[in-house]
Amino acid sequence: MVSMGEWAFGAATGGLGLAIGRLPLLDDDIAAGRLAIAVDNVVPDKTGYWLMTPRDVETRREVVAFRNWLLKEMSQLRWNGHSEGGAALHKA
Repeated sequence: MVSMGEWAFGAATGGLGLAIGRLPLLDDDIAAGRLAIAVDNVVPDKTGYWLMTPRDVETRREVVAFRNWLLKEMSQLRWNGHSEGGAALHKA
């Protein structure tokens, strides 16, 4: 099954119109010239992603390692000086 976002981006890359999406997810298509930013400004997103785990496993070595890796990867997602990563992961 194809998600609505995948369908919209596929249609946009095929020249069928515009799509709205999160820049870090579209970086490869923009860099390859399949998509272009159609507006003069990027709107910062106030939402975030949550990494959730039961409290009794939050300190397990593999959970901590995954969390640290994910935070590092997210901190590298930047576009026009805006970051959509870094502090986007919250501990419950």
